[in-house]
Amino acid sequence: VRIGSGNGDITVTGVTSRLDLNTRAGDVAVDKVNGAVRALTKGGNLKFGQINGDLLARTGGGNITLGSLQGHRLEAQTLGGNIDLGVIGSGVVQNDGGNVTLHRCTGSLNIGNGGGDITVDEADGPVTVSTHGGNIRVGSSKGPVVARTGGGNIALSKLAHGADARSGMGRIQAEFLASSVAVQSTLHTGAGDIVVYVKSGV
Repeated sequence: VRIGSGNGDITVTGVTSRLDLNTRAGDVAVDKVNGAVRALTKGGNLKFGQINGDLLARTGGGNITLGSLQGHRLEAQTLGGNIDLGVIGSGVVQNDGGNVTLHRCTGSLNIGNGGGDITVDEADGPVTVSTHGGNIRVGSSKGPVVARTGGGNIALSKLAHGADARSGMGRIQAEFLASSVAVQSTLHTGAGDIVVYVKSGV
């Protein structure tokens, strides 16, 4: 199904089909769809509920929100809004200015940010996150973590694998599940403090 609009909003619910949605200035809302979704808007917001398929979401300046894309791939980009994600399979996320928040990723994850904060509550696979100036927080990760920020703080918790975390000026705090994981990690900051916790004595 292909739907286009000049300046109006697009809303689609309960469809079993591949969707190609495009609007110049309106918002896009999609929920309970079985099939891949491609949604583009130059200035509006993108809102997704439950999607059973791959998702490509791009907006020139609006927010992107997503409920569930479990087991599928996400590509999301906004030039200025916030990105708020629930559960995804694997994902590539780019935000040129706003914040990025993700509840859970079951596959590999790559997030780039021009200046806002990045928060990942839970990750099952490898994580690569970078922001030019914002803070980074990872609640737990079963895979390796690479974190970069030009000036913000980095907080990494419940790390089951090694981490490579670097900040230009901020504080780095890392919590490892074993000392054998901690020794595989690299933590560096240009000016801030570094604090390391090991939960077990292994």
